[in-house]
Amino acid sequence: MRKIGKVGIIGAGHVGSHVAAMLASQGVCGQIALLDIDQKKALAHSQDIADGMAYWPRPVRVWAGDYQDLADADLVVMAACGAAIGFLLPSIARLDELASPVAVMDQIVPQLKACGFGGVVVSISNPCDVIAQYLQKALGLTVIGTGTALDSARLSRRLAGLLGAAPQSVSVYMLGEHGDSQV
Repeated sequence: MRKIGKVGIIGAGHVGSHVAAMLASQGVCGQIALLDIDQKKALAHSQDIADGMAYWPRPVRVWAGDYQDLADADLVVMAACGAAIGFLLPSIARLDELASPVAVMDQIVPQLKACGFGGVVVSISNPCDVIAQYLQKALGLTVIGTGTALDSARLSRRLAGLLGAAPQSVSVYMLGEHGDSQV
């Protein structure tokens, strides 16, 4: 497997900053650029993550970056989103919240193209499958969505709890579109 040198994370909220912390703590890559429309948030999270460096297996450079930092990145994690309607109002169908994240992607895509990024995009923005497809068409790059991977992990954890087992001991996979149509 090819070593990942640089990862950019667009969206430094809870999910994006957790992804950065996990990548850094496991030494998956050598550099992580955190981007957010709120640059102060990206800076605060990058500094918090960098504070843990003494406990990591290898050094990782983490900083609050901009789109130019992504030009030579191997991977970009798309964690940006619009208003979290479905999170706040679970009775709303997941596609009803599509307009807000699409508007956010429409702001990000031109900047990602302009910087010359040509790597792989991992999309974790919701609605995950739809946004991943939207990004693939808009960018013309390889885009991987993680919707059912997260759902598989959630199901493993819940089944393990019911069985009194460790989640690592339960192998289950959710298939299909992230949401009501998955099995």
